[in-house]
Amino acid sequence: MTRHVWPSESVAAHWATRDSEYVCNQKRTLYAERGVIYSYGAHFPIARHVANKRGHLAVFFTTRDYSPTTAHHKMVVRNALRGTERIFFVWNVLEDNRTETYMQYLREYQNLDAKCKRARNRPRALANLYELVKEINAFASFFRLRQSRLVCPVGEGLEKQRKRVKEVLDRYQKDVLARIREHTAEMKARTEEAIQEWSEGRISTNELRSRVRYWDALIKTRLRLDGDFLETSTGFRVSREEALRVFKFLIRIKKAGKGYVVGLKKREKIQTGDGVLHDIIQVDKAGTVCVGCSIVHWDEIIRVAKAGGQEALLNNQEN
Repeated sequence: MTRHVWPSESVAAHWATRDSEYVCNQKRTLYAERGVIYSYGAHFPIARHVANKRGHLAVFFTTRDYSPTTAHHKMVVRNALRGTERIFFVWNVLEDNRTETYMQYLREYQNLDAKCKRARNRPRALANLYELVKEINAFASFFRLRQSRLVCPVGEGLEKQRKRVKEVLDRYQKDVLARIREHTAEMKARTEEAIQEWSEGRISTNELRSRVRYWDALIKTRLRLDGDFLETSTGFRVSREEALRVFKFLIRIKKAGKGYVVGLKKREKIQTGDGVLHDIIQVDKAGTVCVGCSIVHWDEIIRVAKAGGQEALLNNQEN
């Protein structure tokens, strides 16, 4: 039988060498599947294997940050990529539109160029800008984009280049903004359709993840009852007894009207089906609860509570 559970460093190493379809660490806080390695869930992809039309391989590595533990996962993955020739540091590693990624690079160039003008350590700032220019040119060359090469960020052509970059970005913004809005609306409709099917129990959580790409941008966490468990669209599973205990806690918090924020001494926790305890980080006055990377709104909690036959508790909360 093929082994799938490894220490985090080995998970990153297996993903980097592309020798396993699926690997994870013991708590599944770091896992890799279908060429992408994730921190804690599908909402935070760290890196992804990509290829150009000639079949040459590269890696997209995220520039996003989230938490100290996710930062550690990023460091582990980065160490596993030592010796990899082509690594492109991008915001969205799941983005398939290479032109859009290139434009994100140009926006980053504009921001870094503006910082150079007021930087105290100008040589270091220019060195960072120079490295970014090299990466932008390498990206355009690797994917054979029809874009002019950027020059080094010093010399007579710098002002001309700044103007050209602005013109390219403005033109791109006008050309594709309507198409992006249309695509976003289409993806949102598909997402809502997938969520509805998931809520009705017609598809699994894994299938939901495969159908929903723009996870954190388009949907909020949803809930469903699955036998003796309550399941979230982000992959959490808790027993009904544990869900009921937390629900009573949320009712008390909402009734008091003060909200709740996790403290150092007193911490309210929720135990998932695999026995792991998670802090309830925050509950606002409206009843929206934050657990880990899941944010569940009160109306969704009410919907599932009614479906689970908890009208008596809800009536008591209203009174």
